[in-house]
Amino acid sequence: MLHRSKGGQMGKLRKLPEYSYDDNGFSAFGFVSADLMKSKQFQNLSPPARLLYITCIAHRNEEKARECLSLRLSEINEQCGCGWSTSEIKRLSNDPKGEYFVFPACQYQEYGFKYGWFSKYMSELIDAGFICRKWGGRNQYTVTVYSFDKRWKR
Repeated sequence: MLHRSKGGQMGKLRKLPEYSYDDNGFSAFGFVSADLMKSKQFQNLSPPARLLYITCIAHRNEEKARECLSLRLSEINEQCGCGWSTSEIKRLSNDPKGEYFVFPACQYQEYGFKYGWFSKYMSELIDAGFICRKWGGRNQYTVTVYSFDKRWKR
């Protein structure tokens, strides 16, 4: 499986190791550093919360997730008058290093996560400073927008 390098050598194709994807190919991937996984803060998370965090990183780059994020940011822009242009919403949704992501139930269930499980461990990630709930949230029938957070580094 080949992918385009996003690093210093733009456009260069690199081969991904075969153990890193299903034989059906892959739709998205994310990178997690060994430094993050060795950090005390990450190790203090429960194992299910660690799995959810790594899944969020990979899921953020799924085309379905980016499309859902774009729709949700457009709704927020209309409701709150954020003043984002269409190109700004597209940039926020498609930037592979972007901080915002959505993870609606129909998408996290594809990973085998149940609502109660997802809710419990997403709350743990939020409380630990790894993720922040930006828009939406509890008791609302809208897709919640999350962002990756750096508070855990403090």
